[in-house]
Amino acid sequence: MGIETIIVIYDNDSCEVAEARKLDEELTVGRLLQRLQKRLQHEQEENPDLEATKEFKKDIDILEKGYREEIPKIVDEYQKEYFQSFLRVQLPKAEENYKKLYNWTNDNDNPGTKIRRAISELRNESYEEVEANLEEQWECAWKELENGYYCRREEALALKKRTGENFENYKKFKDTVTSWFKQLDDLYKKAEPLLETENYRALYAYSLEFAALLEQARQLKKDDTKYPQNLTVKDHEWLKSELTEHLRQYALAVFKYFYWYKNALKIAEKEKKTRENFDKFRQNRRDQFIREAQDIELKELKEDDDYKDTPLPVKDSPSPVKAEEPERIPTKPSRTTNEST
Repeated sequence: MGIETIIVIYDNDSCEVAEARKLDEELTVGRLLQRLQKRLQHEQEENPDLEATKEFKKDIDILEKGYREEIPKIVDEYQKEYFQSFLRVQLPKAEENYKKLYNWTNDNDNPGTKIRRAISELRNESYEEVEANLEEQWECAWKELENGYYCRREEALALKKRTGENFENYKKFKDTVTSWFKQLDDLYKKAEPLLETENYRALYAYSLEFAALLEQARQLKKDDTKYPQNLTVKDHEWLKSELTEHLRQYALAVFKYFYWYKNALKIAEKEKKTRENFDKFRQNRRDQFIREAQDIELKELKEDDDYKDTPLPVKDSPSPVKAEEPERIPTKPSRTTNEST
């Protein structure tokens, strides 16, 4: 099948392209990549030397490798670690340590209800709220970038890089989970000696940090016996879904960047050619004009000569009436003339 002809439609304030929306309608990433491969083949036939085409090929090779090789391998490795370590060893250990921390700091005197409340308020107002505000600012900035304001190659390139980074981050999710449990172990090891020194304030602060991090780790397993967990369980199926979706977004960003990069190159090439045509015209304009002006003059003279040699009108046409000359009246000799003779 040949390349589909798609009318490109976009708003002045958006980099969205109709073809990209068509690509996003594909049911699977595999089909989306097939469409991109067809588009690449077309570009290699039509514009093989264009830098945008060469970079487009490199990006598609990366996408294909991510889809065919990396995602299956990453999901398989995570699945093994998920069942053998995260659920059976790490998470139960973290739960036991949290119980100890809770018991150590839930005494009415150590550190006391008021102290616990003050520490909790400090954490919420000076840390949690500030972090949430900064995260909201980042999300707003990301949405502006994701929506593609200003329609420039630079924005499209930034979007491609960001979606690529997102895909890379999810490829390392197993390392992220491993880091959670390592941090939990470190927090517990730092908190445990504080019990002997009776530093309950610091101990309670550690327990709050431990509880917040443990809440993230609990997303690995849904425990219906305690309370309904609304968050999606982050198992290997979830990871596969996330990786696939982020690869899709990365693929769409790659195409958008290719489109605007190619568009920018075409505009630059058009400007270059039109400038060259303009410069060339200016170089010869004066001499050409003077020469052509002379040609126009000679042509007008020729038209005048042709008018003089115009044949008589055809007989069917009425002949123009020639005005008669006035009759000449004879004059008498002047008196002065006769008198002089």
